[in-house]
Formats: sequence, structure tokens, C-alpha cells
Amino acid sequence: MSETLNIDEQIKEIDNDIETQEWFLKRGEALKRLKENEDFRLVIFEGYLEVEAQRVFELLTHPLTTKPEEKSSYLSQLDTIKNIGRYLGCENYAGIVAITASNAKKYISDLVATKQELIASGKGE
Repeated sequence: MSETLNIDEQIKEIDNDIETQEWFLKRGEALKRLKENEDFRLVIFEGYLEVEAQRVFELLTHPLTTKPEEKSSYLSQLDTIKNIGRYLGCENYAGIVAITASNAKKYISDLVATKQELIASGKGE
């Protein structure tokens, strides 16, 4: 009886893990749809990650930018832009959201297989 309970607890834990991984997968699918949206690409990828990054970089490297606090502010802005680009992805990098979604898809498959094995082992008794 205790082994059956243990199997039930394991299955419940797997179901919780699957639910969590499905959230990551759903987030990846949502980002994929956003990336296909022309307005999103125009505002975020072209406007923010490219044009704004170039503008801030030019301010940082401008000869009249001499105050340490200005330089620090521009570096911080560039770091933020970089982190958003890393999160969303770009041409040569899938991005954290897409990578996490891909890993979640594989993990869900493994979890489902483990769950099926547990169910089969519980019925064998």
C-alpha cells in the first residue's frame, strides 16, 4: 500500500512538473508569434535592440561625454538592451525564452514516459 502511495505521490509530482514545463513551452510559443508580428519587430527588434542601442552607444562614445555618471548611465542602458536581446533572442541566438521552451518540450516528453512507466509498474502488482 505504501508503495502505491509513493507511486501516486511521484505521479502527482510529475504532473506538477509537466504543468510548469507547459508554462515555459507556452511562453516560447507566444514569443514566436510576437516575433512574426511586424509591429513587434519594428518597435522592439529594429527600434529598441538596434536603433536605440546604436543611439546610446554613440552617446557613450561621443567626445563630449566625459562625466563618469553619464558614461555609467549609458553603459547601464546598453547592458539592459543586451539583456533584453539575450532574453528574446536575435538572428544568431535563439534567446533564453526559446531555449527554455525547447528544453521544456524535451523534458515534458521524458516526464510523460516516466509517468507511463510508473502507472504500468503500479498496475503490475
